[in-house]
Amino acid sequence: MESTDMNNTASALKQGIIDELENLNDEANTPYRVTVSIGIAHASAGSSLKELICVADQEMYKEKTAKA
Repeated sequence: MESTDMNNTASALKQGIIDELENLNDEANTPYRVTVSIGIAHASAGSSLKELICVADQEMYKEKTAKA
């Protein structure tokens, strides 16, 4: 799969999760809303799992900060 296809697939999956959670929040009769922040990272040749998790974590925190 090409990098652009992976980006589109990951972004679509992320948006689907966010949309479904919004639907559940809209249907729930609760005094709170559940939210999610998702960081996406792509592995490349030679990248370690630690590096991948670090990038995903940074992306997640960027999203959290943007929501605040």
